[in-house]
Amino acid sequence: MDSVINILKVTEGQFDRDIEKYVEKTAEEYEKRVNADRTRQMEKLIEETGCAQLSIKKVFRVGVPFQELISAIEDEGADLLVMGPKGRSDLAGVIFGSNAEKVFRRCPIPLLSVLSNKQ
Repeated sequence: MDSVINILKVTEGQFDRDIEKYVEKTAEEYEKRVNADRTRQMEKLIEETGCAQLSIKKVFRVGVPFQELISAIEDEGADLLVMGPKGRSDLAGVIFGSNAEKVFRRCPIPLLSVLSNKQ
């Protein structure tokens, strides 16, 4: 009987919204943690490659990767995009094509693909 009452509460919009606050807080915390981790990785890479003297702007975006890269190029007025030939792959990448491939096809500026022996 309790489950029926709970279902009725949900359908009437009277359910407890604490879970929504928790999910939102968790998503924000996850994004902050990932951004901090990636910032550390980029700074390490910049240092290792001897590029620490360059002026480098780090931009983080959430969305469809190839679309966000193209948008960032336009928003930042970039002259050159440097990226690896592959990233994380999944079933969607196999079926619909990789994000790198989509960027290669659509990039409005010169694009330099860098191979690494770590890949």
